[in-house]
Amino acid sequence: MLPQLMPSSMTENHKQFNPDQLISRIKSCLDLTLDSNTIQPGDVFVAIPGTQKHGLVYARQAIEHGASAIIFDPAEGGHALALELAGDSTISISLMEQPHLKDHIGLLASSFYQHPSHNLNVIGITGTNGKTSCSHFIAQALSALRDQGIVQKDCGYIGTLGWGGAGKNQPTMNTTPDAIALHRMLAALKQQGVGSVAMEVSSHGLSQNRIQSIRMTGAVFTNLGRDHLDYHQSVTRYLDAKLELFRSTELAFAIINQDDSAANAVADVLDNSVRVIGFSLRSTNHLSADKLTIANTLYHQNFTSFDICYRGQSLQAKLPLIGEFNVANALATVGVLLGLGIDFKHAVYALQYLTPVAGRMEKISTHSDNTAVYVDYAHTPDALEIALNTIKQCCAGKIWLVFGCGGNRDQGKRKQMGQIASRLADYSIITDDNPRDEDGETIINQIVSGCSKQPAHIIRDRNLAIQTAILSASPNDTVLIAGKGHETTQEINGLTISCDDRQIAKAILEKNQPTHSSSTEQ
Repeated sequence: MLPQLMPSSMTENHKQFNPDQLISRIKSCLDLTLDSNTIQPGDVFVAIPGTQKHGLVYARQAIEHGASAIIFDPAEGGHALALELAGDSTISISLMEQPHLKDHIGLLASSFYQHPSHNLNVIGITGTNGKTSCSHFIAQALSALRDQGIVQKDCGYIGTLGWGGAGKNQPTMNTTPDAIALHRMLAALKQQGVGSVAMEVSSHGLSQNRIQSIRMTGAVFTNLGRDHLDYHQSVTRYLDAKLELFRSTELAFAIINQDDSAANAVADVLDNSVRVIGFSLRSTNHLSADKLTIANTLYHQNFTSFDICYRGQSLQAKLPLIGEFNVANALATVGVLLGLGIDFKHAVYALQYLTPVAGRMEKISTHSDNTAVYVDYAHTPDALEIALNTIKQCCAGKIWLVFGCGGNRDQGKRKQMGQIASRLADYSIITDDNPRDEDGETIINQIVSGCSKQPAHIIRDRNLAIQTAILSASPNDTVLIAGKGHETTQEINGLTISCDDRQIAKAILEKNQPTHSSSTEQ
């Protein structure tokens, strides 16, 4: 029996998309997915043009996994692929042609999952650095307030480290998953009874319209630095992608880092109805009457204390985290709580319950007589500089830095990161960090070209590089292992190998006592 090629549910002029009409044709469908690998029997495979191939290339795999039907976009070779499938007598499946499907995936998903974002407070967080920490801090703070009876419902999260709520974490493939996956996750979180969801929104996710039809209650802008220029080509286009989050007329509030040079650009695209809450560690920029500032900041080895000032009030906060960047993330968190209608006192109170996020300035060593070892996700020039300056605030000895740069990514940042390492670290060991399909030596040479003030030690084997730094450091020194953070694998020439900076460092510390020599081959 030949596959059945069915007409679209578009109007004659192909300008209006009717998701309900399309969904009515797949009533028995159990779920939707864009990924043929995740198909379960009874699911519908949604095939659209990708960055490299059309999804219909994987149609046979979807059919083998039990797909009950295929909805496809005929653009970019989709129609020809569908005709090829329709002529194959070995398969039997309904092929539903849907012009412009790629542009309406979010609309279809929202309707299929019964518009879950309409019954949630979804908070989108974007920026070069801080998205993961802020999303987890917002979820932690709201959950703590729920436990205290101050708010009624828990908070979920979606982002780089996975998605979930109430301690139940499931993996994600991307920082911002595809549109169908996002609406599915929101529906599941709604079913779990959460009231809010803090969601990381990447520039890729925004430019590819993955958050289409998600009703955002609030949006957070953390900062803008250099990243993903291999994709966006320029900082201007990178920023413009970020701004899409703030162009929504449905936003109730926006939280903006007023210390960042892009703050005004963010504020300028907001609808006049949006409440703006700024936060600042030092800025005189006054974007709004609502502004969170700090005073009397004291950085300690394991916590930070400071006063938070807002609308003439000042409350002392004790943050169980280190670093100026975490103070900024904490202010963004307070801003979100204020935007959700929580009073200032309770918003500040919640900060004491925040805990470190995996691979974000995560301290590995626990014994006071050992060298302090931190693992951080810093993989951009700004993030590396912030991480090193944070270490300087609490390091009594020398700073040892282990880092590299990813392959098949923005090459322009490599020399910059070498310059930052040379300026702020006492000893740098440059190593592999997901070279992917690029030559690792070439990447390292580009980094080394920026190391002018102190020579760098090169050890391609990341495990050995980490071991060398830890065993060469003195008790008062600090080792920063930067770049991979929470990641557990390394990509080299098409192979994915196990490589977890946290586990490597922990094993070395447990097996060896650091020597009291601070010398190494330079």
